[in-house]
Amino acid sequence: MRIFYIVGKMDQDFGGGVINHRNLELLRATCCDVEVFQFEQYKVPFWQRLKERVHGVNGGVSRLNIEEIIIHLREHPVDLVFIAHSLYGCIVKRVKDEFPQLPIVTFLHNVEVRYAWEMFKNNVKSMGNLLNIFFVYRAEKLAVKYSDYLIALNNRDAKQILDIYKKDVTALLPTSFRDSGEAKKEEDLDELKYLFVGSDFFANIQGITWFVQEVMPYVDGKLFIVGKGMEKAVSHLISDRVQVIGYVQSLKEWYAKVDIVVCPLFLGSGMKTKTAEAMMYGKAIVGTPEAFEGYDIDTRQVGGCSVSAQDMITILNDLGHNKERLLECQRYAREMFLKNYSMTASMVEMRLFLEKVICCHSNNGR
Repeated sequence: MRIFYIVGKMDQDFGGGVINHRNLELLRATCCDVEVFQFEQYKVPFWQRLKERVHGVNGGVSRLNIEEIIIHLREHPVDLVFIAHSLYGCIVKRVKDEFPQLPIVTFLHNVEVRYAWEMFKNNVKSMGNLLNIFFVYRAEKLAVKYSDYLIALNNRDAKQILDIYKKDVTALLPTSFRDSGEAKKEEDLDELKYLFVGSDFFANIQGITWFVQEVMPYVDGKLFIVGKGMEKAVSHLISDRVQVIGYVQSLKEWYAKVDIVVCPLFLGSGMKTKTAEAMMYGKAIVGTPEAFEGYDIDTRQVGGCSVSAQDMITILNDLGHNKERLLECQRYAREMFLKNYSMTASMVEMRLFLEKVICCHSNNGR
């Protein structure tokens, strides 16, 4: 089977890029013939960009990108097109119009229209963000409508896609990582240390600000905040017990400094890659329900889960004063990562999915 993988950003310094790269690895591991088309984000005049977005051209895509893809597919036929993001609905429609028998898979990182609404409601209520909801809806609707198969990260997203667009998701492929091994703490447990990982995205800023203001004054230990742009976005949170690091080349060394990863997130969609990452490194995790959405784990065994500041304080103090329970949570996190969220586990799911696609299209005469 020849697969044509269409993707925009592959940078691994944000969750979407990590999953794009993960999906490519899985495709290459299960199918040796995978060609990548990473489209260039052309600079176009503002009014042209606005006109294109009204017609569903979104996600950094331009009409030049679309025509490049169509020309390439005419000259180099493939068996399957794998679209990396549901914001590329304009690409999905154009490919389906040009090659109606060619199966198309679209991967859903989030329910993008819900994500756009949350951004408008909880961030900046500007006309631009309001229009963005319409633009995102238009693009995502095209992706869902013209795709033959849809892959989502979790059941919540699958249910929302069905509610909004009246179409079933074909398969679930949760967040996963290539195993980098545990990151055992370099020092002893005399001083409890926490880590928050996340870029300067509004939901991350909101969550960690809440945590520093409502939880940190009532627990022992020190907090490190690591993530691109955070050294500016949350500099006001710096104190003798809160250190803001910003962007780092290697996250593993920071995971190795801490006992507990905190994930105080209240908004979002999809799955949080930082949760799987913390499990991979064998860290106890204390977070809100949003941080654990889509993960098939016992949140108490991995650390704790609550939206209440008082409950989170109790959980963290209990872990801080009970070394054996803390170690048990760390062991459980690592075990559940290896069982459900490693590349090995995902490879099985991707292989089963591709076998299903081959079977369906063989039965249809392909």
